[in-house]
Amino acid sequence: MKIQKKKIFFILSIIMTLIIWINSFLPADISGAQSGWVVGMVQSILDLFNIEVGVDILSLWVRKLAHFTEFMILGILWFFTIHEYQNNMKKSVIYVIIISVTTAILDETIQLFSEGRAFSILDIGIDTLGVLFGLLLCLIFKVMIHEKGESTDDQIIKL
Repeated sequence: MKIQKKKIFFILSIIMTLIIWINSFLPADISGAQSGWVVGMVQSILDLFNIEVGVDILSLWVRKLAHFTEFMILGILWFFTIHEYQNNMKKSVIYVIIISVTTAILDETIQLFSEGRAFSILDIGIDTLGVLFGLLLCLIFKVMIHEKGESTDDQIIKL
């Protein structure tokens, strides 16, 4: 069972990384259209409450939140992957940060070659915050499991 969990976490981590990079290859107009339907949905909800937010501002927030969320998920997946192989919490966290920040830098570099897109240090920062938040969730999960009396790392990574 442990070997299977290792493989599943690793495959999910790779798939998430590929999703992030594939989205970076999309030209700006296609990428904008993808986030456009989310912006429209959020705008409709805001309209129900008579909250006025400019479409440009809302679009920016949706795109930045997408960065944060993608990398939060990536951080969680890589944490579970690496922690299955590396039974040291500190090293696991360090490896996740290195892998995820490298992924973010490569993600932004890919955008240099996509029509209408550009490299953004701000996005790398948002991506890194997403990873750190994902790691924080993992550590909270670990503490909660530990408080229930299940203190070994094998018991912490239960599904």
